[in-house]
Amino acid sequence: MISATNVLRTSTMGLLLLSLQPLHSTAIFAQTERQTYNIEAGPLDLSLTRFGVQAHINMAGRSTLTANKRSNGLHGDFSTEAGLARLLEGTGLSFHRHADGSYELQSATSATAQPSQEFISDDYEESASGLGF
Repeated sequence: MISATNVLRTSTMGLLLLSLQPLHSTAIFAQTERQTYNIEAGPLDLSLTRFGVQAHINMAGRSTLTANKRSNGLHGDFSTEAGLARLLEGTGLSFHRHADGSYELQSATSATAQPSQEFISDDYEESASGLGF
C-alpha cells in the first residue's frame, strides 16, 4: 500500500537532489570551461576585476596584496584556473579555490608555507573519529 507520507517523502527528496545538482555542476563548469579573454595589461586589481566578471567567478583577497602590482593582461582561450594563473604570473600571488567555486588571492609564499585549512580539518576529523576517512 502506498501512503501519502511515502509519496511526499520521495517527491521531496527528488526535488532536493535536483536543486543541489546545478550548484555542483556550475562550479565544475566554471573550472574546466575554456573561454576567450581579452584583458589589457594594467593595474592588477583592475585586471582581476575584469577577469572575475568575464569568468563569472567570485574572488576575494586583501587589497594590500594587489597594491602597486601590474598584470601583463590575458589574451586567448583559457580555463578559469589557467587564466587566473596566467594573470598572476610574476606578481608573487597565487590563488586558492574553495569548495563553493569561489577563489581567494594569497601570497605565493604563504600558499606553500602553510597547509590548507581543509587538510587540517580532515586530519582532525580523522583522528577524532578513528575511522580513517
